[in-house]
Amino acid sequence: MRTIKTTTGSSIALDGDLLAIMEALYREVTARSELNRSFEDMMKEITHIIDQMDDTERRSYLLESLFLNTVRYIESIRKRLSPHTLVNLEELGTIVDQGLGVTSAETAAVPQAYWNLSAALYAYLYMELAKLGIDVAGESQLLPDAPQLNASVAMMDRITGQPNARYRVLQLINSQVGPGDKLISTKIGISSTLGPPFGDAADLAALAFETPKARRLLIVNKRAVAVYISSKAIGKARHMEVIDVKTGGNPPRTEKIAGEHLRLEPFAVAVLTMSN
Repeated sequence: MRTIKTTTGSSIALDGDLLAIMEALYREVTARSELNRSFEDMMKEITHIIDQMDDTERRSYLLESLFLNTVRYIESIRKRLSPHTLVNLEELGTIVDQGLGVTSAETAAVPQAYWNLSAALYAYLYMELAKLGIDVAGESQLLPDAPQLNASVAMMDRITGQPNARYRVLQLINSQVGPGDKLISTKIGISSTLGPPFGDAADLAALAFETPKARRLLIVNKRAVAVYISSKAIGKARHMEVIDVKTGGNPPRTEKIAGEHLRLEPFAVAVLTMSN
């Protein structure tokens, strides 16, 4: 695992944890100066840290960590000040930058794989928010408020009434796991010990649940290419239900788990039912 250093010589491991960098900044700039530091002092230290990262590392920290670490920060405040307050994160989703008013032809031009990408993002956020104990993760939105609004946020086609992959993934998660299920600490293969965004496991996100019916593994392919997983890495599984570029807006496809490898199509979201 690569490390970088602050201007004072303290090491920071590049393990994908933005919070660790924030803590290092506080420790080395704010606490060390006994709160007697300026905005320029902090910006100088931040610039020094960023300059030591390559483009991939900088992009990974933003994509993997920024939103979720913001949630963690707010959650730490809520738990301290109002521990019995429930948390509902709404409007989780994506939007294609077409502006607010778009034509049907422009909406139809959105690639079909976009819906799978957006669905995979929601599944990934669902897993990470579940680990934080967030009570509700609301997906945006079933239909735009008006026909002329950007339809890339939708979970259904306004004209045909048919669901897309975003709806199907939400439906899959709700049917397989839910409130009261026990979360199980999950790692896939040896490389996963490096943590995101490093190692082969960076292509995947996974979280296991102990449900009343069976132990289940929710897994997401975060990449635009197919990914193969060793059967030994995931353990014994009976079958999986999966939404991917092949299913599109149709219900999940059920596959039996056989052979040495499991193939996940681009942006696949799958629930594996594990053997006892």
